[in-house]
Amino acid sequence: MSKKKYIYLIKQKSFFRMAFVLLFCLVFALVVFYIKREELKEYTIYDAKVIGFTNVNVTESVPSIRGSSSRTSYTRDIPIIEYKNDEGKIISYEDGSRVLFSSFDLNEKIKVLENKENKYKVKVYSFFYFWIHIYEIIIFFLLLFIFYVFISVFVFRDFYISDF
Repeated sequence: MSKKKYIYLIKQKSFFRMAFVLLFCLVFALVVFYIKREELKEYTIYDAKVIGFTNVNVTESVPSIRGSSSRTSYTRDIPIIEYKNDEGKIISYEDGSRVLFSSFDLNEKIKVLENKENKYKVKVYSFFYFWIHIYEIIIFFLLLFIFYVFISVFVFRDFYISDF
């Protein structure tokens, strides 16, 4: 095999691997979008406002292999949100969800979702509070890694450097 053909095959292999990865990302995004869109049908959307913040100190205890546990403490601000529902009641609640990014300003206007069957199940309607959660990002990268290894090992296994 000539050196030009070898370089061409390497570039072609890289192109197809990247195309498969991008296709996987697109399919994953479409599946998550469809699931979230269906979930959105279970909620009523209300206009809301951030009326304050609660400072919360959290201590997590993580057990270790040796039987002891390590403690991690951190502080975060939880937004206090107020909205008016269909019954005309002014509802105020604190959203302590752990999200990737949360940056609200005082008196910021936002949207909230109230479950149609359970009025106590309320969510902030924003990208990191509703559309993407931390566990979904972790699952995405785990599946992406598995998919990448799979296509590298099984789809492109016929072309090795030893063929040169």
